[in-house]
Order: sequence, then structure tokens, then C-alpha cells
Amino acid sequence: MDNTTLALFVHELRNQCIYTEAAFRVFNQSLQEGASAGAFFAGQSILLSASQIGAILWPSRARAKTRGETLRSALNLGESHPLADRRLTNLWDLGDEKLEEWIFDTKGEQVIFDHLGPVPAAGDTSLPDLNLYRLYDPTTQVFYFRGNGFKLQAIADAISDVFKRVTALHRQLLPDQYRPSPSAAGDTQPQQPVSSSPTTDATTTDLEDETSGLAEASVEPPTGESAVPSETKTDEAKISGRSGRKSPAKKTEATTKKRAAAKKPSRPTKTTKAKTAQTAKSKPKTTKRKTAKKS
Repeated sequence: MDNTTLALFVHELRNQCIYTEAAFRVFNQSLQEGASAGAFFAGQSILLSASQIGAILWPSRARAKTRGETLRSALNLGESHPLADRRLTNLWDLGDEKLEEWIFDTKGEQVIFDHLGPVPAAGDTSLPDLNLYRLYDPTTQVFYFRGNGFKLQAIADAISDVFKRVTALHRQLLPDQYRPSPSAAGDTQPQQPVSSSPTTDATTTDLEDETSGLAEASVEPPTGESAVPSETKTDEAKISGRSGRKSPAKKTEATTKKRAAAKKPSRPTKTTKAKTAQTAKSKPKTTKRKTAKKS
């Protein structure tokens, strides 16, 4: 594999890691706000990006085997990895047919769609994983999709590991993307290139800064203050916003002006009558003049 091809693969891997980090942030925020649609949207986005990363590095097809080995060698990754899970890498292949098979396999049984909470019980036992189409259990941090359960914390840790390796190689292959931009003051001094060696202290510090957000994007069940219902949070935000926009003195002044305006006599009514009377008098004169001209 030539360097250009390698750089493009590495660039896409890094993008998918960044997208996964963004999806984790939306997922955690949706859990805290009790927004089930946002949580399931973000959960599927996590699985989508994670499956893309896994399929690129650990492909299942024979014709892509060499590509996977070359990329893993460049990133110093082995064959065994949480993202090498075939359930994950093949999750979206032939999705329509897999949905049809799932419907056929669970026909006549109780199934669960879009449930935030522990797996419901079926009699004395819990429902089997196959009957869970889309569910997130915050007690176990397992996201179920079409009968398959995935531990999101394990996925977050695995992608964080890949992200660090990919970013280090990305710096070596595409150093121009890490050069500081010219200053707004028009500095004519030549820019110093950022070191592309992952062993230097400067590079290690920058790399930790870039991956810190992904490492913090761990899945945490909504507990304590984060479990406050979204309606309560919205009301608190509105109250806080109002108190921040106007001071008590300004509110008193505005109220006084409104009361003074209410005590004033209603003059617009007289003015309207006067204008109406004037209009009524002027119309006949215009009509007579026009009639006289015609005769």
C-alpha cells in the first residue's frame, strides 16, 4: 500500500473516531434529559461509526484481508480487539433482510422497541436478547439492536485506543494539517513545522489533548442531579434567563410607565371620529364637482 492510499485510510479512520465521540456526547446528554429519541438516534450513530472502523481494520471479506493487515500493522494493532466483533462489523450489511428475518424469528412473541430501562420481564424470567429490537439498559450500559447487545463503555474505550494510534500516524503522514495558521497581524516569519514524531513530548501532549474528549465520553447512567426530569430543567432555565435579562430596577420602571399609560384618557377614539366626519363631508363635494363637469 502506497503512502497516499495509507494516508486516506488513516484520515477516514480518524474522522469516524471523531464522529463516534460526538455521538457519545449526544447520547449522554439525551439520557440526562430523558430524551429517548435522541438517545436511540445517538446510540445507532455510535454503532454505525464503530462498525465502519471495525470493518476497515478487521474486514470479513477475503479480498480485503491484505488491506486490513497492512493498516493494523501500521497502527500496531493485533487481530484480537473489541471492534473486531463480527456482530458489529456486519451489523449494517443487508439490513433490510436482517429486519425481515428478525420479524419472522420473533413472530407471535413479545418484542420490545425503543425502551430506556432494564430489560422487561416475561413471566419469571427476562425477555431473551433476540426479542429486543432497540433497548438501552442504563444499569448494565448495554445497547441492544436487533437482538444483539453491545457494551457501549467497551466500545468507547476501544475507539479511544484506536483514535490515539490513528492520530499519531496521521501526524506523520499529513504534517501540513498540524502547522499553525498564519497570524491575523500578518506575521511574515516562516512557520515552524509541528514535529511528526510521536515520541516527542510536544506531540504526546497535543495527542492527549485531542483524545481527552473521547476518553471522557464514557456512558454513565443518569443518577443524582442528572436524573432531574427535562421539564424541571426547562423551567429552571427559563427563570434563570428572565432574571438575567432584566434587573429589578428596570422591571419597576417599566411597570410604572405601563400604569401611567393606562390612566391617560383614550384620545384615539375622538381622533378617529373627527377623521371619519371630515371624510364624510369631503366625499359629497367631490362627487358634485365631478357631476357638474359632466353636465
